Amino acid sequence: MPVITGPSELSSQLPSQLPSQSSDHLNHQASDIPHCHALDVITGVGKISTPIAIKALSRAVERVPIMHAVLSPEDESYTIPAGVHVGVAIATPSGLAVPCLRDAHRKSVEEIAADVARLRRLAIDRRLSRDDAEGGTITLSNIGSVGLVSGLGIIQPNQTALVTVGKAVDGAMHVSVSADHRLVDGLTLAEFLAAFRQSVTNPGEG
Repeated sequence: MPVITGPSELSSQLPSQLPSQSSDHLNHQASDIPHCHALDVITGVGKISTPIAIKALSRAVERVPIMHAVLSPEDESYTIPAGVHVGVAIATPSGLAVPCLRDAHRKSVEEIAADVARLRRLAIDRRLSRDDAEGGTITLSNIGSVGLVSGLGIIQPNQTALVTVGKAVDGAMHVSVSADHRLVDGLTLAEFLAAFRQSVTNPGEG
């Protein structure tokens, strides 16, 4: 049973059936996170913009909140953040930046679009503040914006999942999720992708 530890934050012990070696041999560097993956194809959709994908992602996280949990340094417990703060992968001349779009669950698509545009400008100009650059609880990579159809991402440090959205081809869009297997199993990934699909195909709901 989760225990309330803050205004809207939850904390819980990890499931007892997790292999004990997970906490002994894994640290929080992204390259060492034990990844699990799931793929889905959403049909009947056209081009999905990054703001729409972020909004759909935030709604899916609200339905399956473990997807943006934060694992403790000892790998023994996790916290569910109060807000959905989405890291947005942005390509810049100096490399990839992943600034944080805060409280995506509370914002309209139009407000998210304005935030994405602001963060993109700051990232390209290398003027992101620490507040802009840190604090993401889950990351979105819209590789469809550069013409790619599908791909798998690497989870950011201190996050549980990364969602990759590809280019829609003939009304079909590929979506993949990479998640921390210490917290998330295949059933959870399926539930999350179903929630994401519902949000994309029915944007007026929720």
